[in-house]
Amino acid sequence: MAALSMVTPATISTCILLATLLLFASERVRHDLVALIALFASIVTGLVKPGEAFSGFSDPAVLAVAGVLVVGRAVELSGAASAIAKVAIPAKAGFAVRLTGLLIIAAVVGLHEQHRRSGHHDADRERDCA
Repeated sequence: MAALSMVTPATISTCILLATLLLFASERVRHDLVALIALFASIVTGLVKPGEAFSGFSDPAVLAVAGVLVVGRAVELSGAASAIAKVAIPAKAGFAVRLTGLLIIAAVVGLHEQHRRSGHHDADRERDCA
């Protein structure tokens, strides 16, 4: 009976997290299904109330990640991603060079998007037009 009292919410969440990481790493189960399994395990074990379980899906960050995944997949399927990669990153480059090139491209795109959203581009246009 003493062993059951040692099962705390922290222990349960750690077990769910480790199982989730193992499933992600194994790549035997689709990532979206792994996430749902972890969510339902959290509900069944009482870590998360059923009414609160899906409230996180309305968070703007979750919607942004979902949008990026959809657009990224569309770019990949269209062939645009491989075309850009062939031009930007040498085919004979080693893994480290290709990874660095990819990270630089991602950083430039991210900085451009951040600049665009910050509103600075509107001020630049107004200054240039004056």
